[in-house]
Amino acid sequence: MDIKINQVQQSLIENFVCGSDELDLYALVKKLSDISIYTLLQKIKECGETHGVSVVTVFHLRQFEDVWHKLREQVPAEELMAAVCSQMSMLQTGSIVGKYCNDESIYASFSQLADVVMFGDSITEAPPWHEIFTDVKIVNRGIGGDITRGMLARIDTVLRLKPKKVFVMAGINDLNLGYDIDGILQRYENIVGAFADNGVEVFVQSTLYVGERLKAVNKSVELLNNKLSIMCQCRDITFIDLATVLCPGGILPITHSYDDLHLNGVAYEKWCRLIYDYVH
Repeated sequence: MDIKINQVQQSLIENFVCGSDELDLYALVKKLSDISIYTLLQKIKECGETHGVSVVTVFHLRQFEDVWHKLREQVPAEELMAAVCSQMSMLQTGSIVGKYCNDESIYASFSQLADVVMFGDSITEAPPWHEIFTDVKIVNRGIGGDITRGMLARIDTVLRLKPKKVFVMAGINDLNLGYDIDGILQRYENIVGAFADNGVEVFVQSTLYVGERLKAVNKSVELLNNKLSIMCQCRDITFIDLATVLCPGGILPITHSYDDLHLNGVAYEKWCRLIYDYVH
């Protein structure tokens, strides 16, 4: 699908690719914050091809090239691409799993008592909650890439903080991995139940929709949120509908994200206003 951009955007990209502008990639992203970063990278690639300019460094392809050169002497040509993809997948998976295990280990090792805990995946992990709510003893227990099964397994790292309140957001990674909604909901029930059984007040925050690039999952997000809302009503638990405010029209707008999934500062400011009274 050909994604359209305007002449001003195209000019900035051409200046960046051809070296007539001293902007680095991060500065260019900020200048073109009204388009998805993935659209921008695609246009940089197309522009490089048009002008015969290598954009390898922009895409951090050195690791891929190293793997390619190493494997092409070991693997038959017809199997080379599959072998490279397999090796890159293992490297990526290792990086993700390694970070998860490191974070989990750190959370298990340090247990500062807290009144409020933010519990979730990378969307919860990103902001410095203790700097936002400076008048509350608040701790971040978000881990990037986590799913409801992982969160259920590390509830003890939250309970040992003896919080009065916990704010939970989960589900988008489960849905992207293809887990069925009923299974996600059951694990959510178990998470909520574990906190409630330990006298912790639970606030369930709606799973956020994603942007244009990933929008195929948004129907599942809507269905999950509907079921979560009903679950909370049945359990007399507060359900905070962040999605309606942060994702108007059932999609995460470019004004709230650079990559159609994770939130920027504008979105987090709105989020914090929505939960302010509940936190306090």
